[in-house]
Amino acid sequence: MSISKIRSLFENRGCQALLIVVGVLTAVGLTLPSACPGLGANGPDSGPQGATKIAEVAGVPVTSEAVFQQYQMAKQGQPSANSPMFELNTLGQSIDSAMRDAALKALASQKGLRVTDESAKKVVNQFLDEAFKTQRTRLIADKKLKEGATEAEFVEAFKKENNGRSPDEVRKDQVDSVAKGLTDPARKAGIEAEVLRTMVQDWYQASVSVTEEQVKASYDQLTVRRLTFQDPAKSAEANRKDAEAALSEAGGGANWAAVFAKNGKGQKDEPRPYGRAVMEGEEALQPLLELKAGGVTLIEEPGGVALYKLDKIESKPPADWETKKGELTEQYKRTQAMKKMESDIEAAVKAAVWRDEGYRLSAEAAKEWRQNFGKSPAEIRETMEALIKQIDAVQPSDGLSRQGLALAKYVAFDSFFNQLTPKEQADLREQQVASLQAVLEFTESPEIRLKVYDSLLASEDWEAAGEALLDAATHNGLFDSSGETQVAQIRKRLEAAEKAGKIEKAALDAVKKELSDWEARKKEDELARKEEEANQKKIESELDKLDETGAEPKEGQPKTKSN
Repeated sequence: MSISKIRSLFENRGCQALLIVVGVLTAVGLTLPSACPGLGANGPDSGPQGATKIAEVAGVPVTSEAVFQQYQMAKQGQPSANSPMFELNTLGQSIDSAMRDAALKALASQKGLRVTDESAKKVVNQFLDEAFKTQRTRLIADKKLKEGATEAEFVEAFKKENNGRSPDEVRKDQVDSVAKGLTDPARKAGIEAEVLRTMVQDWYQASVSVTEEQVKASYDQLTVRRLTFQDPAKSAEANRKDAEAALSEAGGGANWAAVFAKNGKGQKDEPRPYGRAVMEGEEALQPLLELKAGGVTLIEEPGGVALYKLDKIESKPPADWETKKGELTEQYKRTQAMKKMESDIEAAVKAAVWRDEGYRLSAEAAKEWRQNFGKSPAEIRETMEALIKQIDAVQPSDGLSRQGLALAKYVAFDSFFNQLTPKEQADLREQQVASLQAVLEFTESPEIRLKVYDSLLASEDWEAAGEALLDAATHNGLFDSSGETQVAQIRKRLEAAEKAGKIEKAALDAVKKELSDWEARKKEDELARKEEEANQKKIESELDKLDETGAEPKEGQPKTKSN
């Protein structure tokens, strides 16, 4: 078997063994193994030409191109058809990521940190040290390496798993790849961002000071009781007033039982244990950390408000505390450093100066949609109608901004449209259809195409409804369970339309023909997939016949199993 054939087989197989070793690096986008052609670490396609400044974070500009690159990376591996909510959330997170990257650069600048060849090399080696530790643990778990194995034994086991390559060889390749990447415009920005992130993290960790008492206290167990004020029949303001009155009546905890009996219908007054570290990680529960045993406080929750009483605090350090307190202290120090860094990043992003309303509203709409949980229908409608007014007043600066605003307006409408009366829906029907069709300019969504049909049907626009149903059938390019679900939904509407007799028969016949064509294409797809599976099995079989080194015997050398 030729070397080119071996390389081809490994390309098809995916170089899984080597990817495990450098998984830490690939996860953060620093590099990909050079032994795996086709899996290069080039960044996403270039962003929009003439990228504009959409915001400033602590003096660092955030550009539309930076958002576009984040968006492209987030979209990799996702299906081509996603719900508009998912698409808006992806774009919103991409904007947030670009803002956070700018905040990180600002923090690095404030602390005098910058990426050099040496600092990049140091970070790569840090990642690889962790990757090799992970590989050792995996080899032991797989019974391919014994506990307490020497470094030489680990190297041999490593080489067997990684095409004969040693840890030192992998390390050299990765360090060289990153060094080369810093001279490659397509990779430089991504590498620098991750190296800088690690450098800032290291700075924060070096600046954090903790005591043994603080670390030991982090293992405390706090037992609390909870009384919610989240009556769906009341407004959020009314629920809050009830909670504030109950807090006053609780008398610092002395009257908790009476207050619970009065306000806790359908709830259980039971103890709930929390580890202090868990509580420190929950922003909403921070007020509890300020209480003494027996105290009561009001907590904001995603669904509304609640009263919490702190029953008791118990010290529960690990059984091996005395022997591992040094290691546990370092872990705690890293955690506190990360919290401080994240807090500073959040503060910088919150204080950002926006230069582009289209991007700002796209990010805000995604955030508002995520926060709708627990709000009353009236509150959701008020928030989203105000958002729609702002969106309608904005002129998008580029294609991504236009896409974000289209998604934002659709999501805003969808959040409250079904809560409206039939008369209110009828008055807004034209705007709803326009918002649905605007989304289809940017993303394929079977859900949206059927909503267009349903809305046109409700408007009694029979001709346009027939065209919309045909569009839904024509654009179904999926042959998996999602595609089958789409076909089932179309058939259901087709049968109802035939019974109603409002849409022209010719239009419905066109839909039937398209569904029949889809069935034929589905069969072709199944045959192609079976052929691909057979080809993959053949590739795997040929690879299994290779010897451990994967090399062919030299000319004149007998072909034995060992060579």
